[in-house]
Amino acid sequence: MESSHLNAETLSQALKAQRLSEQSTQKTNTTTEDPTSSTPKSEFELEEDKEHRVKAIKEVRRQFTKEECDIVRRFGEELAAKRAAEAEAKARKARDAEQALLAEFKRKKAQCQEAPGKKVVEWEDDDLDDLFDSDGLDWEV
Repeated sequence: MESSHLNAETLSQALKAQRLSEQSTQKTNTTTEDPTSSTPKSEFELEEDKEHRVKAIKEVRRQFTKEECDIVRRFGEELAAKRAAEAEAKARKARDAEQALLAEFKRKKAQCQEAPGKKVVEWEDDDLDDLFDSDGLDWEV
């Protein structure tokens, strides 16, 4: 939000400087008098004013470009950080799932060693258990 305000402000400054430059070019083409003073300006003063305006315009443009670059850089850094966090969360989730499967395997293995002849595979759905039993498959260890 703040960066867009700065961009608008910088753009406004650049447009003002450009308008001043265009106005001064039109004035120098028509007259060499300064509207704020009653005495005409010398060619040196006019050239100095023009150089000052050109420098001001270049500075505003440089600042605008620098601000744009900073915005893009910050956006890139934020995007990279977001992607890294997402990758870390995904890796953590995968590690947790792997650990849970390993723990389940160890638990089942321990059950097999403790009580041979008992059913180790426990189905949550009784229909599946009946289905496998009806096929004549023995799920007892």
